[in-house]
Amino acid sequence: MITTLLKKSSTINYILGLTLALLLFLVYQINTTSQILSINIVLHKSGLLIVFFGSILLTDLISKKNQYNKNSIYTLFLFLFLILFFPSVLNNGNLLMANFFVLLAVKNILSMGKPRALTQKIFDASICILIASIFHFWCALYFILIFYSILVNNAKNYKNWLIPFVGVFCLTIILVFFGLLFDVPIVLNFINSITVSYDFLYFSTVYQNIAFSVYITLAIYFFALYIMIIKNKPMISYLPNRKLLIWFLTGFVVFIITNNKSNDSLLYTMAPLAILATDFIEERKLTWQKDTVFFGILFIGLYTFFSQL
Repeated sequence: MITTLLKKSSTINYILGLTLALLLFLVYQINTTSQILSINIVLHKSGLLIVFFGSILLTDLISKKNQYNKNSIYTLFLFLFLILFFPSVLNNGNLLMANFFVLLAVKNILSMGKPRALTQKIFDASICILIASIFHFWCALYFILIFYSILVNNAKNYKNWLIPFVGVFCLTIILVFFGLLFDVPIVLNFINSITVSYDFLYFSTVYQNIAFSVYITLAIYFFALYIMIIKNKPMISYLPNRKLLIWFLTGFVVFIITNNKSNDSLLYTMAPLAILATDFIEERKLTWQKDTVFFGILFIGLYTFFSQL
């Protein structure tokens, strides 16, 4: 029933989605913030909320613009539901910012299939990934997605291969300049953040373990099903589908090698996973099957959300 109402994008559905996001954000902040309210705290939390909203809307835009869904709004809600599994990410400014710029980069990368302004798209995507890597170094792995897109879209033009390096050079110069101007060791801090860890014994509560286990199960399930049906999709979606899978897998690699590991680092996989889950729901013929999957993710998300407050 509800999935039928969300089948089409509408202003009401967007208002409903963002209102739900706002309520969950406020519930989490109220239950976890022990500091006395001040202007600085209010501004900081407001900034987190804006980035959170931006990430939700960007995920929905990417899904629609690249025809990963049938003009439904499932992706927006599913991304929000997946956030519920690891609510502490709502207080992690670095990861929220890094993921936001990754989404901006992916938006440009997925549009590289259209030759118009290809050079600009490569440069913009490179800058976005570099900015994301300032907040979380291993976001630099998303350059894999850029070079894959260059390979399959316009590999013969050697200039396209040089553009990402030009972006790296330009941003490095800017960082060095600001570091010297404000006496902040930005580059040194950036280099010191290049660390790897494979320690997965980081759970502080059993509920974090449960949330992680359920999330990984859902991720494997939707990923495996997408792999199985991808050959039945139209040829025009061949490259976007493979970019989606690489996007998803890169997010998992970032999580696996990240130092100071936590469930929050799975944020990078949530947008592509929401798109994979949307595809699964839209492929179901019966309404009760769609409702079961949709509400199943919602109820599990709500359980893990409130159990971790």
